[in-house]
Amino acid sequence: MTGVTRSGHTLAAEQLAALEAVSHGRIEFVDDRGPDGGLVVSLDTSTVPRGPGITVRARERFRLLVPVTFPFDPPHVFVTHRRWAKTPHVQWGRLLCLYASTSVEWTPADGIRGLVERLSLWLERAAADDLDPDDQPLHPPVTYTDRSAGIVVVRADLADRVPWFTAATATAPATVTATAAADTVSASPATATLFAWCRRDDQRLDVLGWCTLAEVVGQVLEDDQTGCDEHGRPYVVVATVLVDDRIGWEFPEHARDLADALDGCGYRRDQLIDAITAATRINRYLRTLDPSPAQGTPAAAHETTPRPTTTGESSVGGPAIDDQVRVLLATPARRVDTARLAHIVAWRFDDLGTDITTLLADFGEQHSTGTPDLDDEHAELNKRVRALVHDWLGFAGIRWSRVYELRDEVTRRRDARSVLSWMRSKRVLLLGVGALGAPVADQVVRAGVSEVLIVDSGRVTPGILVRQPFVDADIGTPKAQALAARLNRIDASAVARALVADVPAALQRGDIDPSAFDLIIDATADVATRAALERRHTSERGRWPALVTMVIGHEARRGVVTVSLPGATRAGQDLLRRVALAGRGEHQAAWGDIAADLFPTKVRDRFSPEPGCSAPTFVGSASEVTALGAQLLTRAAVVLDAAVHPEPTADGDPAPVPPPPMTAIAVRLLPDHPGHLAGRDTPTSTLSWYNDLCTREERFGYELRVAPAALAEMRTETRRGRRVRGPMVETGGMLLGTLDEATGVITIDLATGPSPDSLLSAAFFDHGVEGTQEIVAHHRTRSGDLIGFAGLWHTHPEGPARPSAVDERAIATLTRLGRRAIMLILAGSGPVWEQWCDGTGTPELYARMEHTTAPPRTSRSAVDAAQLGALAGAAVFPGGFADSAPGRGSGSDAYVASALAGSPGRVWRRIKSRFRFGRSRQP
Repeated sequence: MTGVTRSGHTLAAEQLAALEAVSHGRIEFVDDRGPDGGLVVSLDTSTVPRGPGITVRARERFRLLVPVTFPFDPPHVFVTHRRWAKTPHVQWGRLLCLYASTSVEWTPADGIRGLVERLSLWLERAAADDLDPDDQPLHPPVTYTDRSAGIVVVRADLADRVPWFTAATATAPATVTATAAADTVSASPATATLFAWCRRDDQRLDVLGWCTLAEVVGQVLEDDQTGCDEHGRPYVVVATVLVDDRIGWEFPEHARDLADALDGCGYRRDQLIDAITAATRINRYLRTLDPSPAQGTPAAAHETTPRPTTTGESSVGGPAIDDQVRVLLATPARRVDTARLAHIVAWRFDDLGTDITTLLADFGEQHSTGTPDLDDEHAELNKRVRALVHDWLGFAGIRWSRVYELRDEVTRRRDARSVLSWMRSKRVLLLGVGALGAPVADQVVRAGVSEVLIVDSGRVTPGILVRQPFVDADIGTPKAQALAARLNRIDASAVARALVADVPAALQRGDIDPSAFDLIIDATADVATRAALERRHTSERGRWPALVTMVIGHEARRGVVTVSLPGATRAGQDLLRRVALAGRGEHQAAWGDIAADLFPTKVRDRFSPEPGCSAPTFVGSASEVTALGAQLLTRAAVVLDAAVHPEPTADGDPAPVPPPPMTAIAVRLLPDHPGHLAGRDTPTSTLSWYNDLCTREERFGYELRVAPAALAEMRTETRRGRRVRGPMVETGGMLLGTLDEATGVITIDLATGPSPDSLLSAAFFDHGVEGTQEIVAHHRTRSGDLIGFAGLWHTHPEGPARPSAVDERAIATLTRLGRRAIMLILAGSGPVWEQWCDGTGTPELYARMEHTTAPPRTSRSAVDAAQLGALAGAAVFPGGFADSAPGRGSGSDAYVASALAGSPGRVWRRIKSRFRFGRSRQP
């Protein structure tokens, strides 16, 4: 217990003494100067190889400044001399930089022994001048920053504007462009002057771009140029010095030393004065421009940081912030791969320098032309002011600002290898910002999207604060606006926009243009929204981007995400129906729990957070919903990324097969306890589908989608008929599927062959009834009423894709006894039919739905008609499927209708002769 309570200094001294005792003189504990003075140790360094780096004597002394948190944090190591000052990784002339990252390189268990080993390794590498190996990033020069000097965030790449670009061309990254930089004010090929176009936010500057003098003057003189951005943040221009040389490993703290160092690199004092003067004049001109017309918009209304004044005195006293003399300096002291890149530092002069440069801007002569309102009068006064500036540079102090890098050329994103990097620079349309959509919005913004439009009609209420990322002050505010304001505080480029609107209505009115985005995410969990998306997607499929649809279960334990890639025939509504079918059919083992949770066949008790006021919803914590949303988004990103970068084939085929255009992925959270994880409850399951064969139904304009499985069955039956009965004999069977009136889509999921009692010939196809009742009932029961009788299909081998007179009579007879049914003709001649039969092509299609509003009302025929209506009408041709919005049950009344259906097989037997299809040339 005593070891735990000992101070860090005491523990370090004990470890050092113990190490000395077994070192045979190589380590000597010289002095213990107490907690503030540190521990002085002498090391035998005679075995350190000599090299081109620092000179290491046979024995060197070091002072270890031990923090109170030792051994959890390492001691700071100082040398007792200044012989290694101004060399790499030596700060303040004495402090040795031993670790690039103590959090991963320092091992507390090793204590002083680990520190001595690290120091020995540092000495060897420093002597060999190998502390910055070619395959590692350079350690940039040190600046000792002052908080009062503010911060600078550099967002824009310098690329080919650096004066050393020509030498770097051979090894520069591919992102570097070849724009000419001839307009730069340059004294020699090794130096240049640029002007940073910045946005100021109090004591912070964001560098948005780089300009030559001519470019920045042209920009500020544009008619539509404003003095502030859309959020009221002023624009500022900062002079930037570029030199093709390092200015030591520590930047000086006095203007005189810095000016001397720049002069040694070929950048003269007069150039520095001219650059500062030009920037001062341009900034004063910017303050005369109209402010941004967007000030006072809802986005600005959410701003909580007070904005300083842009003229006169600053909000904290002293000169206006725009007048403070700031300068940026870029030197080739960074490296990514083998290219030399600019290391940027920033400093501010004292207030006297601000006054002097203001005078110079008022009366001075600018050697370069083009700055607004420049004149060459008062030449004598100009000389006197410039002389004053030269004198001031001899004693002026400078304060270094802290610089944060966001340049792509030097900053490696921490999520660069994540699949979510697919979203970088993408334009995203996000529908719904509730418990699922709001966390997803946060994640896509952090992934680096260039724009996200948030659409939601709801307002923040007290109850949603349990699990949605809003705060008490947002209550009553439209959720879309509150979330957009918060997201824009994540990324100052204001990537989020809000549209307060009902999503289905906005889609129907055309307020949203899906083609303007790279990705659409539907996180509403709302069946009406999905239906509106499906309908719009059907009519504009060729223009749509990828569509991601997310839903979660009633207890936030399971979720499903569907992805429709560009060109996919189905959107989220129809894909979720496929998921429900899979969970009740052939994929029940892997998807049965998903179907039972998200697509129940019976109405589930609904949870209403505010009975009578709020919509029924699901239960679950913020942690669970956020975890599900993150997993669903990540799984969707995997699919989206694979579409761009498909996996290579096993044999190394350079052109791998692209992924299926439609995918559904189920995500399950970990169970409450290990016993709940059994069998099918694996974390994820995946289904994928290829596109349907689509055609437009002739009479009402519905889109008919024939699933690959149904098409395969029809092809199989066609080929079997050719082989058994001859190539010209027609064949056909039943179609099973669904009609969605809201989306205008008829989906054919399954097809059957002819019943055993059917009559087939080259003259006609007469569909029988044997086994038909059992087939329809089986699929209705198995699918939970998601599949019903849809109509009939038959072929016209080597014939036209249009109905004959016999066909017309057959389909009319069918619909007189029911409500609606599809007649589908598969035809083709020559190569078209042969390729269809061989499986290398598709047939020509003709589809027509016949529809009657009511069955006959008299005698026994009315009973028979009702029975057929149950088979071919709305009851078994469902208008939708179980509502997948969490917490809701099936809205279908199919159970009642099927109870009145009687025996569909008996109806089929009575009207057998009326289902005869044939060609036009037959009687």
